[in-house]
Amino acid sequence: MYYSFYLTIDDHNYKVEWKRDKIFSNNDKWVIYKDGEYFGEAATDFRLKNAVQLKECIKATFGMEELLVTSKTIKGEAVLHCNDKVVGTIKRSSMVSSSHIINIDENSDTYILVLVLFRMYYK
Repeated sequence: MYYSFYLTIDDHNYKVEWKRDKIFSNNDKWVIYKDGEYFGEAATDFRLKNAVQLKECIKATFGMEELLVTSKTIKGEAVLHCNDKVVGTIKRSSMVSSSHIINIDENSDTYILVLVLFRMYYK
């Protein structure tokens, strides 16, 4: 899937642009721009271990900050980790709904952006 999108949060405009990393890779990668300037990167993490556990995973890096979003069940609640600490979640508002509920510990555009990317990719 080749997801690219724009997202505006408060006064900041984000562009999430899909990037081909390797021709025969199972992982997708995105370059993220904030207000027109390079901001960070994100990528899926398909490994045999994750596939066996039916685990969905996206890793994102913004400077020194590394974020990891995982969901242990297909289409279940996704958990956002920052430095091995849970800082947010995203889940469907109901089993048949396409609306989602985002909970974050801090008011962080970055957390929202990564959770939205995760949920868009892993519908």
